[in-house]
Amino acid sequence: MDIYRSIAIVLFILVLFSSQAKANEDCNDQPNTGDMYDCFDKQLRASETRLGKLYKKMIASIPREYRDRLKKSQTTWRAYRDAQCTFIFAAEDSRREIPCQLEMNEEREKFLTAQMEAECNGCIIYNK
Repeated sequence: MDIYRSIAIVLFILVLFSSQAKANEDCNDQPNTGDMYDCFDKQLRASETRLGKLYKKMIASIPREYRDRLKKSQTTWRAYRDAQCTFIFAAEDSRREIPCQLEMNEEREKFLTAQMEAECNGCIIYNK
Protein backbone atom coordinates (compact mmCIF):
# COMPACT_ATOMS: atom_id res chain seq x y z
CA MET A 1 0.00 0.00 0.00
CA ASP A 2 1.50 3.34 -0.91
CA ILE A 3 2.07 6.07 1.64
CA TYR A 4 -0.61 8.38 0.23
CA ARG A 5 -3.27 5.73 0.54
CA SER A 6 -2.23 5.02 4.13
CA ILE A 7 -2.37 8.70 4.99
CA ALA A 8 -5.81 9.02 3.38
CA ILE A 9 -7.16 6.10 5.43
CA VAL A 10 -5.79 7.51 8.69
CA LEU A 11 -7.21 10.96 7.92
CA PHE A 12 -10.61 9.48 7.08
CA ILE A 13 -10.78 7.63 10.41
CA LEU A 14 -9.68 10.72 12.36
CA VAL A 15 -12.26 12.92 10.65
CA LEU A 16 -14.95 10.30 11.17
CA PHE A 17 -14.34 10.04 14.89
CA SER A 18 -13.87 13.76 15.55
CA SER A 19 -16.94 14.86 13.60
CA GLN A 20 -18.94 11.93 14.96
CA ALA A 21 -18.24 13.12 18.48
CA LYS A 22 -19.47 16.63 17.61
CA ALA A 23 -22.60 15.42 15.78
CA ASN A 24 -23.56 13.05 18.57
CA GLU A 25 -23.23 15.40 21.54
CA ASP A 26 -26.96 15.57 22.22
CA CYS A 27 -27.43 11.80 22.15
CA ASN A 28 -24.39 11.24 24.35
CA ASP A 29 -26.07 13.37 27.04
CA GLN A 30 -28.91 10.87 27.46
CA PRO A 31 -29.34 9.42 30.98
CA ASN A 32 -28.70 5.80 29.99
CA THR A 33 -27.36 3.68 27.14
CA GLY A 34 -30.79 2.60 25.89
CA ASP A 35 -31.98 6.19 25.60
CA MET A 36 -28.72 7.15 23.93
CA TYR A 37 -29.12 4.51 21.21
CA ASP A 38 -32.81 5.38 20.79
CA CYS A 39 -31.71 8.97 20.20
CA PHE A 40 -29.09 7.89 17.65
CA ASP A 41 -31.64 5.68 15.90
CA LYS A 42 -34.09 8.58 15.66
CA GLN A 43 -31.36 10.84 14.24
CA LEU A 44 -30.34 8.14 11.76
CA ARG A 45 -33.92 7.76 10.49
CA ALA A 46 -34.21 11.54 10.05
CA SER A 47 -30.87 11.54 8.24
CA GLU A 48 -32.01 8.70 5.96
CA THR A 49 -35.14 10.70 5.12
CA ARG A 50 -33.13 13.83 4.25
CA LEU A 51 -30.66 11.82 2.20
CA GLY A 52 -33.49 10.05 0.35
CA LYS A 53 -35.15 13.36 -0.53
CA LEU A 54 -31.86 14.81 -1.76
CA TYR A 55 -31.16 11.69 -3.82
CA LYS A 56 -34.63 11.84 -5.43
CA LYS A 57 -34.12 15.53 -6.18
CA MET A 58 -30.79 14.74 -7.85
CA ILE A 59 -32.24 11.88 -9.90
CA ALA A 60 -35.02 14.15 -11.12
CA SER A 61 -32.64 16.97 -11.97
CA ILE A 62 -29.87 15.25 -13.92
CA PRO A 63 -29.88 14.25 -17.56
CA ARG A 64 -31.35 10.79 -18.09
CA GLU A 65 -28.04 9.31 -19.30
CA TYR A 66 -26.42 9.95 -15.87
CA ARG A 67 -29.15 8.47 -13.69
CA ASP A 68 -27.80 4.91 -13.73
CA ARG A 69 -24.40 6.24 -12.68
CA LEU A 70 -25.91 8.09 -9.74
CA LYS A 71 -27.94 5.02 -8.73
CA LYS A 72 -24.80 2.86 -8.84
CA SER A 73 -22.86 5.48 -6.89
CA GLN A 74 -25.50 5.62 -4.16
CA THR A 75 -25.81 1.83 -3.93
CA THR A 76 -22.04 1.44 -3.76
CA TRP A 77 -21.75 4.21 -1.18
CA ARG A 78 -24.37 2.56 1.07
CA ALA A 79 -22.53 -0.75 0.90
CA TYR A 80 -19.27 1.04 1.74
CA ARG A 81 -20.89 2.90 4.65
CA ASP A 82 -22.32 -0.27 6.13
CA ALA A 83 -19.09 -2.23 5.69
CA GLN A 84 -16.96 0.58 7.10
CA CYS A 85 -19.10 1.03 10.20
CA THR A 86 -19.31 -2.72 10.77
CA PHE A 87 -15.52 -2.96 10.45
CA ILE A 88 -14.81 -0.08 12.84
CA PHE A 89 -17.15 -1.38 15.54
CA ALA A 90 -16.96 -5.14 14.88
CA ALA A 91 -15.68 -5.98 18.34
CA GLU A 92 -18.23 -3.83 20.11
CA ASP A 93 -21.98 -3.65 20.47
CA SER A 94 -23.52 -3.57 16.98
CA ARG A 95 -25.61 -0.57 18.05
CA ARG A 96 -22.38 1.45 17.93
CA GLU A 97 -22.67 1.29 14.14
CA ILE A 98 -25.66 3.66 14.21
CA PRO A 99 -23.70 6.83 15.12
CA CYS A 100 -21.11 5.88 12.50
CA GLN A 101 -23.81 5.49 9.85
CA LEU A 102 -25.35 8.79 10.94
CA GLU A 103 -22.04 10.61 10.53
CA MET A 104 -21.37 9.06 7.14
CA ASN A 105 -24.91 9.98 6.01
CA GLU A 106 -24.27 13.58 7.02
CA GLU A 107 -21.01 13.60 5.05
CA ARG A 108 -22.77 12.10 2.02
CA GLU A 109 -25.52 14.71 2.27
CA LYS A 110 -22.88 17.47 2.26
CA PHE A 111 -21.13 15.86 -0.71
CA LEU A 112 -24.30 15.47 -2.79
CA THR A 113 -25.44 18.99 -1.94
CA ALA A 114 -22.07 20.36 -3.03
CA GLN A 115 -22.35 18.43 -6.29
CA MET A 116 -25.74 19.96 -7.00
CA GLU A 117 -24.48 23.45 -6.20
CA ALA A 118 -21.21 23.11 -8.11
CA GLU A 119 -20.74 25.13 -11.23
CA CYS A 120 -17.70 23.66 -12.89
CA ASN A 121 -16.48 22.72 -16.31
CA GLY A 122 -17.09 19.04 -16.99
CA CYS A 123 -19.56 18.49 -14.15
CA ILE A 124 -23.04 17.09 -14.60
CA ILE A 125 -25.43 19.99 -15.07
CA TYR A 126 -28.35 19.85 -12.64
CA ASN A 127 -31.67 21.51 -13.37
CA LYS A 128 -31.83 23.47 -10.13
